[in-house]
Amino acid sequence: MRMQGIRIPAERLYPSMGYYEETVLDTGGREHTLLVAVHKKGPLTVGWEVEYPVAYTCDEAAYDDIVEQFRLAVGHLPDWCVMHKQDVYLYEEYREDPQDSFLGRSYEKHFAGRKYLTHRAYIFLTLATEKLVMKKGKTSGIYGILTSVPIPRLERFEEFVASCNEFITTLCSTGAIRSRDLTLEDWQGTDSTTGIIQKYMMLGNDSLCMSDPMLAPDEIRVDGKSAQCFVICESEQCPNWISNVVRSEGLSSASTDIFLSLGSEIGLKFDCEHVVNHIIVKAPSRFIEMREEQKRKVMTSGLSSKDNRLNAAEIGEFLDDMYASSALAVLCNLNVVAWSEPDRRNAIAGKLSSAFSSMRITRKVATSNAPIVFYAGIPSCAFEIAEENLMTASLDSTLCMGTYETFDKGIPGGVIKLSERIQGRPVLVDTQERAYAAGLLFNYNGAVLGGSGSGKSFFVNNYLWNLYRTGTDVCVVDRGDSYQGLCGVINEESGGKDGIYYTWDKDHQLSFQPFLNWEEWLDASGNLNQEEPGVNYILTVLQMLWKPEGGWTSDNVPILRQTIKDFVEDLRHNHSYSKGEPIFDDYYRFIYGKVSPLIKAGRYQAAGTYNSERDFDVDRFVRAISSYSLEGDFAFLFNDRHPADLLGNRFVVFEVDALDSVDKDGPFFQICIFTIMHAFNVKMRREAAPGSAGSGFKQLVIEEAWKAIANEFAAATIREIWKTARKYRGSAMVVTQELDDIRGSEIIKDAIFNNSSIKILLDQSAYENNFDFIQDIMGLTDLEKAAVLSMNRVTKGKAKEVFIKMGSRFSGVYLTEVSAQMALAFESDKTRKKDVMEIYERTGSMITAIRTALRDRYNRRTRQ
Repeated sequence: MRMQGIRIPAERLYPSMGYYEETVLDTGGREHTLLVAVHKKGPLTVGWEVEYPVAYTCDEAAYDDIVEQFRLAVGHLPDWCVMHKQDVYLYEEYREDPQDSFLGRSYEKHFAGRKYLTHRAYIFLTLATEKLVMKKGKTSGIYGILTSVPIPRLERFEEFVASCNEFITTLCSTGAIRSRDLTLEDWQGTDSTTGIIQKYMMLGNDSLCMSDPMLAPDEIRVDGKSAQCFVICESEQCPNWISNVVRSEGLSSASTDIFLSLGSEIGLKFDCEHVVNHIIVKAPSRFIEMREEQKRKVMTSGLSSKDNRLNAAEIGEFLDDMYASSALAVLCNLNVVAWSEPDRRNAIAGKLSSAFSSMRITRKVATSNAPIVFYAGIPSCAFEIAEENLMTASLDSTLCMGTYETFDKGIPGGVIKLSERIQGRPVLVDTQERAYAAGLLFNYNGAVLGGSGSGKSFFVNNYLWNLYRTGTDVCVVDRGDSYQGLCGVINEESGGKDGIYYTWDKDHQLSFQPFLNWEEWLDASGNLNQEEPGVNYILTVLQMLWKPEGGWTSDNVPILRQTIKDFVEDLRHNHSYSKGEPIFDDYYRFIYGKVSPLIKAGRYQAAGTYNSERDFDVDRFVRAISSYSLEGDFAFLFNDRHPADLLGNRFVVFEVDALDSVDKDGPFFQICIFTIMHAFNVKMRREAAPGSAGSGFKQLVIEEAWKAIANEFAAATIREIWKTARKYRGSAMVVTQELDDIRGSEIIKDAIFNNSSIKILLDQSAYENNFDFIQDIMGLTDLEKAAVLSMNRVTKGKAKEVFIKMGSRFSGVYLTEVSAQMALAFESDKTRKKDVMEIYERTGSMITAIRTALRDRYNRRTRQ
């Protein structure tokens, strides 16, 4: 039967503190303030909140570097300085954020109330004395025994502050770890928040009112929660050989490795509210040597047991190793304070025992001194750990047992809602201003690569919905009805204003204006303005329509360009605005009626010379472009003097699959895709101009249709859009599933992939043994390659994962988890969304179709 606890007033345990501010210089020579906490017993403490790298983003060498920085930082500390590394893991619940939209509400309800662990990490440095650190546990302050020492003299104080500044500067020098100085509000809290001391003492409870803890030799109870302490304080508990990393077998592949720190087993992988306290005392080397020598003598004196003789031999070997390697020996303690409801004590102990076993460490439950261990975990009280709870170890060995990663928090303020891959907690990731301001992007362009069935279209649906809901104008060129559901929902909720879905057939023919902004095509000198997108656009269209023998060269391209210049000049003098905008038939008739006779007569002047039919086969050119005149088969495309503004809405989808069969052997399909790109380019530039009404982002997404414009004629325009979109708050993105398409197109590699900051990859398991090309073209490091190949290895049957890389400084794997309603809206498989589309055709409401389909599916499952 366990001993009954004794209730202690919380105020008695709360360490009385004074605070002193000291100004120091950071590495950049800038002044900042360190807050020094003065304990009632005399020790001084400085603290920081630190942030470690995101889990699964460090390789073995990176973890080695982190441990090395800790080793170097501890080396700057004075004797009898105590480093207390504290990692706090607390549960939080996802709070529903009120939304106005159908999909937004469903998303919030899907995650509402989901519990997940949060992680906050701290480092405290306490300047103590031998008298305070090496006292017995029975004199611990938790029992009300006051063992105090004088506050250090001024020289000692200044030395300590300087060493603290040097410690944190060294620790953060590589950028892997970031720190923030703790403020008075962090320590003590405010009128509406709790401080770090109170929150620890109340086992994570945010209540402003403190509860009196009940202390028993093996348990601490606070506010209905039961805390147990698990301690590593004897060398016999540790393995003979220790590594600072552990390979994640589930995520690693035959050719790649994914690592976590060894301490992750009792850190973020231990699913329970808990605190990991790692206490390291930098005692004088001579003191540690004498302490160990005394232990050895005791073990070898008299009739000692075999175990004692072995332990004495190990102590001798340890001291010899320390001498030989000049390594730093320290006193240390690693403990875990874990809490739950009292009836789950045994389950928590079992889970933690398993975690320690995976570290090859034998855990020890604090059955007689739990209050001492708990009290030493209070920030500024690490010196209270007691002599019997400190073991001697090399600094390198004890640092290897630490935890050096954290959960992914995304990019605060981002626009894309995804989920953190370990716990499925919603996080925000940004691909626009926040990421650009953080220096992660050099533009907003992107490329998405994912094989069939990888969830590519599903992810892009979610990506575009998030962009649209945060104010971005979206234009999509699609093949295969992948965005019909999302478009229908947006159209319905916007009252027909947005979510416009263009699909081509004889009754719904597309029509574009080929001479947008023609008035600006000539500069002040009367020459073609090469910076005007419309000039390059019409030149490219004409080159697509007809290719002379021997191809387009530096001899005949100037003639074609001259025809455009002359046509614009003719429009300036003869065009009547009353009849509307110029159409392609006007250009056709201009060539046929005015340019053709001059060329045939050898009197057409271009580039300073007269040209004839030998220079430009005008008859064949006229026949080629006649198909797009008012009398041609494709008259509908460029001959509406008052065409609708197809991109005038905030969410527009062009479903172009049917266009591919209109002109099997001709350039019609290429011209349509290229024209949509040009229209987006004009919209982007026009609405980003000073004084324009549209100042939001513009997003162009081209699905597999991009292959139609991967040619020599469109290359310059593609390159122009990809290079200049950022200046106009625009983003262009391609989506593909065929590796060979990229491999075979230098234009795509050079114009698109090399000018895209954002690289997004879906499941690449099919290319695991042939990944070198993808790694090269996406600019992936070996660690990023390992992250890509780790996707979906442990999420079978759950939400699919996606890898996002931005520039060279950010990459991560996220879950694309959404609500059931969103899943149906984003579905691209025609078979799986058949019932939704049938209901949509009957009712005309996509929202009704989704709701009805979900209800019908639920009823069928419950009847089975």
